[in-house]
Amino acid sequence: RAEPSGAFDELAFLMRSSTSPTAAPLLSEALHARFVGPLADRLGGEDARVRAALLTAVVIGFATLRFSLGSGALDEAPPRALAERLEATLRAALG
Repeated sequence: RAEPSGAFDELAFLMRSSTSPTAAPLLSEALHARFVGPLADRLGGEDARVRAALLTAVVIGFATLRFSLGSGALDEAPPRALAERLEATLRAALG
């Protein structure tokens, strides 16, 4: 999906960089240092890092399908039902 002229599309950058043998390890390191690690610290408890990584994977996957690749099923779903299912998925990831 197109971004306004001059806008930085983080998701597009993530998708393009994830296939680069040079950029992927740097991107992974930055993602874990700036998001997964702090989220794990905030969550605390048993397997906090695993739960944080799983939550991150769900969010990135959802965002990729919903906003970059597009999904008729997600576009057509009633917003409230979609939010409820996504909430249930995120709660399951958090364990």
